[in-house]
Amino acid sequence: MDEFLSISILKMVNFLFHKCRNFEVYKWIMPILLGVSACGGGLDLAGLGSGGTGVNQGTVIGFGSIYVDGIEIDDSGVVPIVDNGKDSMPTIVEMGETVKVQSLNNGVQKIEVIPQVIGFIEMIHSDSVQVNRQIIQINDVMAKIPTIFAGGISKFSDLTLGDMVEVHGEIHTDRTQRTKILATRIIKLNKELGSSILLKVSGVVSELSSNVSIFSMGDLTVDFTEYARDADTSYLTNSAWVEVFGTLEGGRLVAKKIKALALFDSSVNALGVGGFVESIDEKSNSITILGTTFVLKNTVTNISPGDYINLNGKLTHTNGKNVIDSYELNPKYLGIVQLKGSIDDPIDGGTLFKVRDVPVDARLATISNCVDNNLSEGQIVTIVGVQQVGAPVVRATSLQCVVPVSPVELEKGRPRIYSFLGTINGQICNIEAGSVAITLASGESRSLFWNNTSIWYQLEKSNICQFAGKVRVEATYMDGNYAIKTIRPLGIKDADNFRATGNSKGHWDAYLLDDD
Repeated sequence: MDEFLSISILKMVNFLFHKCRNFEVYKWIMPILLGVSACGGGLDLAGLGSGGTGVNQGTVIGFGSIYVDGIEIDDSGVVPIVDNGKDSMPTIVEMGETVKVQSLNNGVQKIEVIPQVIGFIEMIHSDSVQVNRQIIQINDVMAKIPTIFAGGISKFSDLTLGDMVEVHGEIHTDRTQRTKILATRIIKLNKELGSSILLKVSGVVSELSSNVSIFSMGDLTVDFTEYARDADTSYLTNSAWVEVFGTLEGGRLVAKKIKALALFDSSVNALGVGGFVESIDEKSNSITILGTTFVLKNTVTNISPGDYINLNGKLTHTNGKNVIDSYELNPKYLGIVQLKGSIDDPIDGGTLFKVRDVPVDARLATISNCVDNNLSEGQIVTIVGVQQVGAPVVRATSLQCVVPVSPVELEKGRPRIYSFLGTINGQICNIEAGSVAITLASGESRSLFWNNTSIWYQLEKSNICQFAGKVRVEATYMDGNYAIKTIRPLGIKDADNFRATGNSKGHWDAYLLDDD
């Protein structure tokens, strides 16, 4: 099956699924799409395997390690960070978030989570909201994934005026350089954080004043007078892509920090990035996405402004031009979620559960390699599915058990990710040795160890032996030990406290907040 036909099929399926909500379409068509992807050889992580410096930037559409725009990236040895405008802080990667991965000499060096907008909802329209004068478009058709709502909300109508939100998604600009974000994840934040965190916008500089330190980002005026006193702002020019952290004062965003939205520097020789085509120059065989112009080795054909394109492969810098050796128009993996990990919190006979903290509905999935269709707690599975529209639930189209379940018998030398939910056993806890045990709901105990890459999210390891609440742990198993990757109290992230009510339609339409 050729590339054009596979893309056409995907577009047809997207239309049927999102307009007709026909889940059965995905159930029979997914193996075809995966087969097409497999025969094409797949995409390589930029930089890994090339022995050079690579960058991948995109949306998280699965966990294995993590899948960024369909590319599996081993994050087991890296602590993800996020820039809050003041410091770079450790964080937890979630479905639908925008991340930038930097690799060097066949290894991941850095994973940065990059929200595009942080602020308060100023206006609500039929299919969008306005935050910091930026338009946030809700996505209910396939463009990577439909918008995921998080932070205790599950759908667009849960948003209200004045809500503080964090937005991830794809940046568009129109002819007036007004920014629009096609949202892949919107997180409702605690309003009490408003006085302690900086607001954020991302987009294109315009109307830069030559007399005072002011420029525009769409309809928003940015005053960087205070910032310019202590920083070099020579990179600020009209049409530059930047992200700005600051506070709203008198209708203006007073900048406390400004960063160039650069995809890469001249040292990067392998790239994987997706975005919407802003412009095309057929004479130079080039396109512009995310404010950066690329010369394509392949002839530009059947590409129009507004198309979604993925660039992936060898990157060279010649005479000031960025030359990329391959591209994929409307990639086949858009909207296809992949998960690898252990089943957590199974309900409804094991067909509703979590994998890597992602709620999964496997009631209509094709199940294989599972003894007696056993989907019990701790079973390692690989899942392919689609993100449900308007809810943080993945509907599995295929599920395969990894047997045997015993980690000792799994592939040696490769870390595996396990998820645990339990309570701290203070009697088996040693701060100096860096070890602790948790008791699962089944009564079984798990011995855990931590190291300098373990992420403590709203927990202090110095007090972990006295912590009385439930914790959720992700750990990598290798050579007989469970090493903590992330540990956090139950309820910190929205997926922790969602429980499905279930119905006869084969997907989760409603939720109950479960705080026990």
